[in-house]
Amino acid sequence: MNKHTRVKIATTIGFILIGIFLIIAYQSQGENNKINEINYSMEVCNEDCNNVYLGMCLDNSSKFYMCNLIDEKCDKTDFELVNKIKYFEDNKINIYGLSTCPHCINQLSEFGKYNESVLEKEIFVFCDKVNNSACDDVTSVPTWKQNGKILTAGYIPFDNLDF
Repeated sequence: MNKHTRVKIATTIGFILIGIFLIIAYQSQGENNKINEINYSMEVCNEDCNNVYLGMCLDNSSKFYMCNLIDEKCDKTDFELVNKIKYFEDNKINIYGLSTCPHCINQLSEFGKYNESVLEKEIFVFCDKVNNSACDDVTSVPTWKQNGKILTAGYIPFDNLDF
């Protein structure tokens, strides 16, 4: 291989590497712009919405009403579910169950992607996982209470709730 051919190969490889570098830099800049756009839109959403619960805008005067400000999706199903969770919390409705009870697991699954939040807020309590005096009078599960008084026991699909 002569010197002229080696120079051509080296030059070609150099241009390829520069091209790859430019492509990577451009893609990286695009991702950073997307992140900046999301952060900006979240700031605008949060400024416009005065009532946020579990990331959902509940302010009906906001253009982001019924929108999840965390994942920036407007979904009526999520909105209705978050409203039920807020209703439970505001009206001190709690559900008590056992982690080994299939009906309790099904009841918790009604909260969908918000089940961790419901457990953290102790709207749903696994009596076998925590030491909670509210579990003392629970004789069957799941048990529904309001303000500490038993309302009913058993699995209730959320579609059957009237609020």
